[in-house]
Amino acid sequence: MALPQMKTLVNTALGIAFVGVSGIFYLQMKQLEKISNSSFFKEAFTILRANKAAIDLLGEPIKQRGFRLSDTSNWMTSEEAQFKVNVKGPNDKGKMHLWARPNGTDDENWSVMRIELEVDKHPDRRLLVKDGPKGKETV
Repeated sequence: MALPQMKTLVNTALGIAFVGVSGIFYLQMKQLEKISNSSFFKEAFTILRANKAAIDLLGEPIKQRGFRLSDTSNWMTSEEAQFKVNVKGPNDKGKMHLWARPNGTDDENWSVMRIELEVDKHPDRRLLVKDGPKGKETV
């Protein structure tokens, strides 16, 4: 029985590597999509877009520019979540820092606990947009 040629082995290895890397990217994209479509993520943007001081700093419309799962500032457990999301408006761009916790035992029902806005024009300062549970948004 003849051994496979080196070219065949290399092509097989490259094919397996391509499929594996593609699978990792696909799973990461699905995870980003799941987080971006979550109720607490949407709630955070609703609160940010309604905040007068945030509108003054960024301008309208305020748009999401994404986040990276590889950033250690972005993490989620069954008990809490913290994300640093890139945002942009016509006047400036920056990062929205958000913290969330689940409401009871329902995995789908989370509340935003805190939101801070960091803008590029003032990198050493953060605007406190929301602090604490429901009803404590700042204006």
